[in-house]
Amino acid sequence: MSRRASRAHWRARGRGDSYSRKAAERGLGSRAWFKLESLDAKYDLVCPGRKVLELGAAPGGWTRYLAEKKACVYACDQRDMEVPQGVHFLRAGVGGEAFGDWSSRHAPYGLIVSDMAPDISGIAARDMASAEALVDLACDLADTLLDEAGGLVVKLFQGDPLTRFRCRAEAGFGEVRIAKPRASRADSSEMYGVALNKRAVRTAGGLLRQAPAR
Repeated sequence: MSRRASRAHWRARGRGDSYSRKAAERGLGSRAWFKLESLDAKYDLVCPGRKVLELGAAPGGWTRYLAEKKACVYACDQRDMEVPQGVHFLRAGVGGEAFGDWSSRHAPYGLIVSDMAPDISGIAARDMASAEALVDLACDLADTLLDEAGGLVVKLFQGDPLTRFRCRAEAGFGEVRIAKPRASRADSSEMYGVALNKRAVRTAGGLLRQAPAR
């Protein structure tokens, strides 16, 4: 399914849905704003001044929520989007060289959030592998860019991506949770991985370093 056809499918599917209507009424672009609001209410993720790196920000629902909560937001997407006042935005592919230089320059972050999802090909094995690669990308960035006690939020799908996230997050964080916000569709396999309290590892020399990926 092409990206254009996929968007049309999801718009049609959302007609009559309460969260889709709320998003349209408030000009949010998508129901994503309510998903992050729910996760934040449950896990206390965002506070004024907290430095947040957002991966795959367009169309901007999470960015807007973070800005309204007065976080210090660094958002990246390869697509253009309306950028809220005060948000630092990079138009580039997440994981590319420009992104690497930019994200490292502003590190460390207190929170990394990713609502990225793969383009759906319709081939189950390929789609699961793509989703798992996005999980690995977010976890790799958390390994190197999060400060101690930082947090990570990642969109997941049932199966290998969820298992992969749990395995990696449990190796480096004090608390790992899997959540399905009310704003997610009941018939969707979409879920969110939440990892809190990033651990530091004490080396033989007594210095602290970030927990390694496993």
